[in-house]
Amino acid sequence: MNFIASVFILLGFVAQVRCLSRDQINGIVVSYYSGNQYLDAGTLEISESYQAKALEATLDALADVGGKNSKHVENYFVAACIYFATNGVSNLATLADLGGDASPDNWTNEDGWMTGTDYCNWHGIKCHNELIVDQNTRDEQEADERIIDINLQNNMISGQWPHEVGILGDHIINIDLRDNQYAECLEYSWFSSMNKLQYFFIGGTAWEADGIPAELRFLTELVQFDASYSHWSEGPMRSSAFQGLNRLEYVKLDNNIYVVNTEQDAFEPFTRLPSLIRLYLENVRFEDDSEDIIRPSLEFLTECGNIIEAWFDRTPLSGGLPNNLPASLKSLSLSYCGLSGNLTPLLNTAASLNRAWLNHNDFSGPIPDGIATKHNGLKYLYLEGNNFSSQVPQAFCSLLTTNGGTLVGMGAREVECDSGCCTCSDDVCGNTNDVIPTAAPTAETTFVICFSGSSTVEVEN
Repeated sequence: MNFIASVFILLGFVAQVRCLSRDQINGIVVSYYSGNQYLDAGTLEISESYQAKALEATLDALADVGGKNSKHVENYFVAACIYFATNGVSNLATLADLGGDASPDNWTNEDGWMTGTDYCNWHGIKCHNELIVDQNTRDEQEADERIIDINLQNNMISGQWPHEVGILGDHIINIDLRDNQYAECLEYSWFSSMNKLQYFFIGGTAWEADGIPAELRFLTELVQFDASYSHWSEGPMRSSAFQGLNRLEYVKLDNNIYVVNTEQDAFEPFTRLPSLIRLYLENVRFEDDSEDIIRPSLEFLTECGNIIEAWFDRTPLSGGLPNNLPASLKSLSLSYCGLSGNLTPLLNTAASLNRAWLNHNDFSGPIPDGIATKHNGLKYLYLEGNNFSSQVPQAFCSLLTTNGGTLVGMGAREVECDSGCCTCSDDVCGNTNDVIPTAAPTAETTFVICFSGSSTVEVEN
């Protein structure tokens, strides 16, 4: 080997093991705050701030360690911000619930956090996209060491979610914080940097906003979104928040309150979503500025041309079933919604439902036998708690699984079941007002969280 070749090999080796000094790391972190309107560089100078603690931890972990560069500083620092900002830290939610002298518990699981330099293996952190099947691609992502997935679901996080997560906005795909009742975030300008985020779940948290914040529109790659039972409530259902979210397929906003001016305003935002296939608005209250209840109709569904599943149980609605339900619709849940009219619209549709919960409304008239023909792939049909004037037609008997069909559950009032075509009647069907449908994934994946009324799900596309 000649001298020149040896020099190049040596230089390559030195480049691989080159270390960052503490001053260099400090400069890299400070640069994130330069010109960034949602970050304040002054917080790095406050010794007790989570930012200062995260910076010190990053300096201790990465300074003078071979093979580390600005990419590792960026990801380590942001992960450290999450840890120090949300682990056992009080906020408005904890003060209201626990009192001023009590502190929330630490995270339920903090395995690996703040030990070593391999943040990709800390609990809830992944540096690969689990939706990618190709192992070579996943290995390449792991080798790149950029955080892609943050999943701290049901982990007792508290404090304030750090806006520094926006620093990683060009590669984070998933944020799942569901079922952390003390998790809090009050301001969302950092969404403007989250241009790769596809899966965003804050259901069951204390994230606070006046309704749906307009900043949601910055998440232009969003595919699935859950803000159910959160504090994104008691304000407008802003159409502007959903503008441009052309990839959004899944929306779950159960157990919230939204202020609207008219009935049409309640559901209008969802007609703007060309990719919407699953919509969950159970136990939602729409009200006007005087807190009087607003009962929207379901006519908007006729404009949702790709919808597969739509659930509105316990949400006060007006009118009845719309004609011309879209052909894509397979699962419709409308228990305890105060609907009226008859079931004829189920004949005037291109849809072929396989699940329908229409129980406990004020539907009347005969039960058309044509429903059994039009929707001959039905697995569940619940009609109990209405005021029908006929028996369940014999046509439904041929759909029962006991007769070789697909119908697993057929419910009605006991007086409507003399035909022998019901599998249950009245409260025996289990669809009482205190029962919430069981959540069940439709696919085995980290990200896809879909729901149906049974404990196992097969929603046809």
